[in-house]
Amino acid sequence: MNPLHPVPGRGSVRYGKPKERLTGNEQTCVSHLESLGYQVEVLDEDLEKPANIDLRLGESGQLWEMKNVGDGKHAIEDNMRNAYHKWVRLGLDAPNETRVVMTSYGGMRSESEIVDEIRRRMRRYAANVIYIFRDGASSLFLGR
Repeated sequence: MNPLHPVPGRGSVRYGKPKERLTGNEQTCVSHLESLGYQVEVLDEDLEKPANIDLRLGESGQLWEMKNVGDGKHAIEDNMRNAYHKWVRLGLDAPNETRVVMTSYGGMRSESEIVDEIRRRMRRYAANVIYIFRDGASSLFLGR
C-alpha cells in the first residue's frame, strides 16, 4: 500500500530548483511522478548543507532522493548507499527514513532483476523505494 496515495491525472509539480538545472533523467523522473499522480516539490540546493535531498512528495512533504541506475554490477547498491549517506550527513534518521525514487532510464537490464536487487538492498539502505518503470506508465512502491 502506497501511503502517498497518488492519483493518476492529479499530480502536480513545484520547482524550487529550476527545471533547467535538473539532469535529463531527473526531469523525466519528475514528469513521470507527476503523471502517476504524485504531488512533487523539487527542492533547490542549499550550498551551506553537507548534502541535499532532491524532492518532497505527498501532502506531508516526505523527503525523497532520486537515483537512476545503470547496468553496472554494483549500480543499485552504490546509488542506494549514496542516498542513505545523504540522510546520515544531514543528521536524519537514515535507517528508518531513507526514501529513494529509483529509475533505470537508458538501462538494458531486466526490470524484474532490478526490482529484486532493490528489495535485497533495502534491508540495509532504504526504508522505502518507489521504482518507476522505464515507460513511465507505472511504478512500484516498496517498503521494508
